[in-house]
Amino acid sequence: MDFKLSQEQTMLVDMVRKLAERDFRNKASFWDEEEKFPWENVKKMSEAGLMGLSIPEEYDGAGRGIMDVVLAVESIARVCLSTAGILGLHSGVCSRAITHFGSEELKKKYLPDMAEGKILTAYAQTEPNAGSDVGSISTRAELKGDKFIVNGTKSFISNAHEAHIFITILRYGTEKGTRGVGAIVIDRDTPGLSLGKKEKKLGFRGTSLSDVIFDNCSVPKENQLVGEGDFIKMLKAFNAERCGNAALSLGVAQGALEEAIKYCKERSQFGRPISGFQGIQWMLADMAIKVDAARLLIYRAATNAEAGLPNRMETSMAKVFANEMAIEVANMAVQLHGGYGYLKEYPVERMLRDARFPPLGGGTTQIQRINIADEILKG
Repeated sequence: MDFKLSQEQTMLVDMVRKLAERDFRNKASFWDEEEKFPWENVKKMSEAGLMGLSIPEEYDGAGRGIMDVVLAVESIARVCLSTAGILGLHSGVCSRAITHFGSEELKKKYLPDMAEGKILTAYAQTEPNAGSDVGSISTRAELKGDKFIVNGTKSFISNAHEAHIFITILRYGTEKGTRGVGAIVIDRDTPGLSLGKKEKKLGFRGTSLSDVIFDNCSVPKENQLVGEGDFIKMLKAFNAERCGNAALSLGVAQGALEEAIKYCKERSQFGRPISGFQGIQWMLADMAIKVDAARLLIYRAATNAEAGLPNRMETSMAKVFANEMAIEVANMAVQLHGGYGYLKEYPVERMLRDARFPPLGGGTTQIQRINIADEILKG
């Protein structure tokens, strides 16, 4: 399979890399240290058309596909995982959910402002007792007249304190399992919606993470995104979204590798750069192999998803390998820096902490292994 980028994709990568180097790299540690949301980066991405990357052109977006989102997320994650995560969530699952499952009224209501970055999105699925087990979702929506009354609590919701709308996964009626599950778009200023405290995190600290509480929230009926019995279609369509999570890991690993190469060329011991020692060279070679292997898995999965074939096994394999590879590569980068790698002065310290987030989000690596085993056992 040929993963050569098209001319448009090459131009996209070049543009995003320049943007990341010029505007995002120098303040990446600031967002991390201060635990502040990088609104100025969101503005820059909006001006560059990235917030509308996957939104159709008729709603003021760029109309680009999954592979293009992967390329943009990877390019930004090299220097700032928090900024890349904001883009991946907004241009990935959130934009695609409304684009593929929303009514025409819902698309016109939200997509143009999402494309311009005026509306930031969050995806509210996880609950205190339900994460990857969607069938155990307990947040409920009860239709009363022309309104849904929503009650429940979501937890670990990224961008909760900054989002303007929440794509909320919930249960209709009393039917158990995934058949009773659907989705509604809920505005943050809806009476009865409140937010929990901002959680203190190991990494990915430029974004907020908190509970979202719905207490008799009255939501217009037309904000329904996915009705009862149709959520399984959404799950199948979002097989491809694992590629965006994997791209976060790929980007941070690529960034860690680049930092390690730079340091090993500059650091001298025993009268020469440490890059001249075979033991160091082997570590760098192993890191490069792992990064490239992950890239091939992700690009294959994204390419096939682009062709309308989002493969559950391919996307799960890409996510597992990339997630675990990034932790290993970032850890090796810290090791190559020696004691300096343990200091916040060097980006690899932050990269190692950031690399620990993607394996937990979007379905844990253990859940992905269950998906893979299920597919291979089915033959």
